[in-house]
Amino acid sequence: MKRVLAAHGRIDVLVNNAGVGVLGYLDELEADDVERVYATNVVAVTDLTRLVLPGMRARGGGAVVMISSVARTAMMRSSGAGD
Repeated sequence: MKRVLAAHGRIDVLVNNAGVGVLGYLDELEADDVERVYATNVVAVTDLTRLVLPGMRARGGGAVVMISSVARTAMMRSSGAGD
């Protein structure tokens, strides 16, 4: 974030387009896999959005675009955690 601000002065648009998933039955997944999915799909999105909002508010505008996946709708019952 600091590097982007140093190079460009401000952030007008944030596109949250990260996402990971883990295949397998939920009760067979490792806790580390579930934590990685949560960290990427929830925590990273929340943290980045939280970091850009003060500057956007101070300038009176900006945009945060959330992109989600439709992959979950095409997955099998054993798709596990993610998307």
